[in-house]
Amino acid sequence: MGLAGRVTAQVPTVITATVTTAAVLGSIVLVRALRKWSDTHSMNEAMVADLAECKSWIKTLREKTSFSKPKYIILVRHGESYGNINEDEYMVTPDSKVQLTDKGRAQAVCAGKELQKLLKGMPVWSFCSPYTRALQTADSCLGVLDEGQVLQHREDPRLREQEFKGTFQDAVMEDSKKERHEYGSFFFRFPNGESAADVYDRVSIFMDTLWRDFSTYDLSNTAVVIFTHGLTARIFLMRWFRWSTDDFEQTRNPSNGAVLVMERIADPFEPGRTTYELKSEARDMLNIKPELCYTIRDRQITSLELPP
Repeated sequence: MGLAGRVTAQVPTVITATVTTAAVLGSIVLVRALRKWSDTHSMNEAMVADLAECKSWIKTLREKTSFSKPKYIILVRHGESYGNINEDEYMVTPDSKVQLTDKGRAQAVCAGKELQKLLKGMPVWSFCSPYTRALQTADSCLGVLDEGQVLQHREDPRLREQEFKGTFQDAVMEDSKKERHEYGSFFFRFPNGESAADVYDRVSIFMDTLWRDFSTYDLSNTAVVIFTHGLTARIFLMRWFRWSTDDFEQTRNPSNGAVLVMERIADPFEPGRTTYELKSEARDMLNIKPELCYTIRDRQITSLELPP
């Protein structure tokens, strides 16, 4: 039994989505190298057999790595909060407990109506920041949808707002925000708080949860809706679409109650495959270039196809 065959025998007991993807890519690289090498060297029967076995193994692994990617991934920024209209609120109320204003609740209902119009009864798979303003937004927004339309709704602390201080804010915070503007908004870390780079790390870990759900449940005809905060939403998009730090620093926060829609579409560069596109309304709101709003990484990975 060749190398590919020996590893294939272990697939049922060791396979995971991450290992599978790495194995597929590693095997494709190996097969490509063997084929290139065979252009200038002769291959004996055993090598030809191993090459064929490698191809078979790749096919098996691909069949086991099926992701049911949702039709939509939608980010909703919380409605207007008391902290949005008066930053002194953060001096007396923990950031996680700041509530929506009446206007913010109305914005959340409007977001729900926007979802209702877009989804037309499509099932919803929902995640939410545990901060009060995000929870209140989710409650008002999802309350507009049909009964039974929400299949899942759960809190996830990784979707919380950037931590500015880790305790009650003070007057010094204004100076820190000015310094952030001069230093660069992505790498600047607030004293006793977080940088946008820190938020990037935890959002990346949250995406592991998303991909596990994609591989465990059939979400192909659902909308994943994520209730979060302005910077966290931008970081999510940066991570998903692989924006550079310079690209990120050119973006601006979405408005309160904004609905940012990513739609699964046929990949124009890879027939038979799909990608995600950030819709034009969101692009305009965030001030991001259109060419940065579809999933380039899908093409970079899936273009490693075997030669005929």
